Amino acid sequence: MDELQFIVINEEGLGGLMDFIKSEIGEYVTLYYVIGGAKIGELNLKNGTFTKNIKKLKNWEVGRIIRSDKNKSDSPEACLRSTLRLSNLNQLKESISLIEELVRKICGATGINPVMAIDTNIVRNGLLEQIIAEMTSSGKEEWQGVQILTPKIVLQELFRDYSTYEFKNGLAEKYGILKFPKRKSREARYALSVISFGSEKGIVQFHGKILLIEAGHEKYKYLSDLVLLDQIEEYAMRQTRPVIFITSDYALSTISHIKPTKYIKPPQSIKLDEEGKCKIPSIKRFIRDLLICFGLISLKNDANKNSNIIVLSYSWKGITLEDYIKRNIALAVSKSLMRNIQKFVTIVRPLTTDETPWMKIVKEFTEELSTSSL
Repeated sequence: MDELQFIVINEEGLGGLMDFIKSEIGEYVTLYYVIGGAKIGELNLKNGTFTKNIKKLKNWEVGRIIRSDKNKSDSPEACLRSTLRLSNLNQLKESISLIEELVRKICGATGINPVMAIDTNIVRNGLLEQIIAEMTSSGKEEWQGVQILTPKIVLQELFRDYSTYEFKNGLAEKYGILKFPKRKSREARYALSVISFGSEKGIVQFHGKILLIEAGHEKYKYLSDLVLLDQIEEYAMRQTRPVIFITSDYALSTISHIKPTKYIKPPQSIKLDEEGKCKIPSIKRFIRDLLICFGLISLKNDANKNSNIIVLSYSWKGITLEDYIKRNIALAVSKSLMRNIQKFVTIVRPLTTDETPWMKIVKEFTEELSTSSL
């Protein structure tokens, strides 16, 4: 492997990064899940076609970290399902239309823009991000003045997942990914970044008290749900504005006393055809979602033996909560390509080798890939 240099770019730079990859690597790239030791599939950057082709490295030692998890939550299959769910913009837009219709109806009946209360699922499944995008960029009259209420129990659940799910065993330390966040933690970090963005825009507000329980833990799941409803109902009683509750939890929708309550089906993964192919609505969004769900991915052109490797990481040693909130991403690229990449993306800052212990696993994975068959 050529000597790599490490930089931080912002999520907004992923579009420019894709142009850079097409220029330097080619329009056809193979995606790899580094921690899981597996090929994910192939992506056609020209027409946005993804082909699932999961193949695992048989002798990849680090893969034991993934295989030992009883829930298989970080397996290549589980991570890909989550990626295709987050990237299902068509279904998300259908859900937005249903919510928009309800908001329009409430505004027409009362003449007042409502407050929209949400649950944790709405944030996790990507719907809140789409709602905020619609509110800030569509210019539609019905969204003007609408506020989003996030009960504090939602924040409590997300912060618990943020800090709980990490790779912690001896293999993780050996390969430089000790305390690297697992998928559930990365998804919580993504969700918190969405909430933070909405708060900065003055769209998202908060209500409720923090409870001394492990909100989000399975044994407290029923209690967290009841607390969420209680916090929304308490807020609604103090308001002169109408409050609507949007949830992707059917059970919650049936016991909610908040009128109206709207149940929105959780988005499903983009369907693959018989050949394992699908059309990706947004390549930039798909790469972002891959990174959230897989954590550490590499891209190369398998058809070209001399192809450079691009490595993207959703975490690194020096990362801060501010980096997550600002949607910053770590990038490793061959030293020979550094001058060219600056023509396509804005570099937030360089990273030192001390901040990139995960590069040990990347180098080991690349060496294993060159000597083993998938």
